[in-house]
Amino acid sequence: MLSSPSMSVRLLSLALAAIVSLAPLRGWAQDPVVAVAPFAGRRAGPVTRLVGSTLDDRADLVSRGATTRAARSAGLEGTNERGVSDLADTLNADIVVLGEVSGNRRRSGVEIVMRANDGAELASGNF
Repeated sequence: MLSSPSMSVRLLSLALAAIVSLAPLRGWAQDPVVAVAPFAGRRAGPVTRLVGSTLDDRADLVSRGATTRAARSAGLEGTNERGVSDLADTLNADIVVLGEVSGNRRRSGVEIVMRANDGAELASGNF
């Protein structure tokens, strides 16, 4: 469970390190194209934006609007792989970041899953 914004930023930075370290293994360019899909759950908007802004300096980030439209069209739900390859094809993305926010205003948890453009899970974590 996240207890403070600074904790969430530190944990998201660890997730970013995983993306950066995986990029050469998958044969991607120095900066992989990343789409941050709208997270599921109550109060997910701010968390989605935080993840996107954290990734913005470290990857070639697809715009939030384009990703939202493609996610709806692909039928993305939660953190499962269904629809990921369609979204990635539409956006020419190497990595799709999915998430789900749970809990309440005082204590919330976030599950983040990073998937390759074929839907394979690259990394995941609960924060």
